Amino acid sequence: MGNSLLIGLSRQTALQRELDVVANNIANVNTTGFKADGAVFAEYLNPRASSDQFTARDRRMSFVQDSMSWHDMSQGTVQQTGGPLDVAIDG
Repeated sequence: MGNSLLIGLSRQTALQRELDVVANNIANVNTTGFKADGAVFAEYLNPRASSDQFTARDRRMSFVQDSMSWHDMSQGTVQQTGGPLDVAIDG
């Protein structure tokens, strides 16, 4: 039973991390020059379950693993402001 709780906990931790990234992106969407973040998750397969309570043979267990975070470094849109001293760099 402990293994099933750990699997559920790994998913809940991943969901919390994903929610943090999305909340940060939404909070800063109108900030000038803000670069969005993203999170990448992967499946981690444990070779066997490790508990003495299993009556059948051990099975592989699948956990969620937070692999990495990334920043979107693509260029934003260039907007005309009408100001005589405003400049924009393309590229």
